Amino acid sequence: MLATLLATGLALLMVRHIVVMLERVGEQLADLRSDRPIARIGADFPRELRPFAEAFNQGLHHLYAAIVRERRFSRDVAHELRTPLAEIRISAESALIDADPARIQRALNAMIQASSRMQRSVDTLLLLARLESGQHTLALDPLDLTALLQELLAGLNVQKMAPKSPIRVTLPESAWVQSDQGVIERILSNLLRNAIEYAPEGDDIQCRLELEASGWMLTIVNTAPNLQASDLDQFGLRFWRKDSEGGTAHHAGLGLALALALAHAIDLPLAFSLDNGRLSARLGPWPPLL
Repeated sequence: MLATLLATGLALLMVRHIVVMLERVGEQLADLRSDRPIARIGADFPRELRPFAEAFNQGLHHLYAAIVRERRFSRDVAHELRTPLAEIRISAESALIDADPARIQRALNAMIQASSRMQRSVDTLLLLARLESGQHTLALDPLDLTALLQELLAGLNVQKMAPKSPIRVTLPESAWVQSDQGVIERILSNLLRNAIEYAPEGDDIQCRLELEASGWMLTIVNTAPNLQASDLDQFGLRFWRKDSEGGTAHHAGLGLALALALAHAIDLPLAFSLDNGRLSARLGPWPPLL
């Protein structure tokens, strides 16, 4: 009987100790704030409860990470839409009070361009949010890099984005790899657009796809007289621009950030270098698909 009483007493003490710990954790949880994460729980839990504590801590980590992503997305959207919204309003007000059809037409075109930039920015931010949250599922399929580059370059010429700087292209007949075509297309499009928009008029742009010992390597080179070596570290930052006065009709400071995020998502190296005023973007290697 004495042994039974001792065992019962110890059990009650242990249960009471656990209840006190849970009550303390409950008080911490009741004080949860989105801007004030609590410390990890479970450091003093008995061994049997530590798996629960670890799972709970992991859940809290995911919750606060989602809150951070949501706030950053809201902040980025507000940052990026402020300028085009102002442009649209100014253009609309000008069109309302102007009787000259030519000036009205220019105002409407300016509104369309600002709206297009808004749409591109929001689409890019949504894709970045999906990547950061792990919601974008990769689809690995056979892909001919040569055909994809030719299609993208033809599209850029049709859009008349590259009339001022010739693009010198060196491509093999075919370059088959296995990758996510949608992701690769977005990376290549952003790299090509960035080179076209910032290359000085009359300077050529080089686009080379070559088979090296490690696999297929894509190199895009353009003249960048305003860049310095220290600027390369800023390429992954959203809305970073060398000049602070804002984006162009095609550029919002998101292209390179998206390209780097996409390349990281599929474990594809993307590196930038600056040599004698020439910016090189090297993407790859892709293992050849035999």
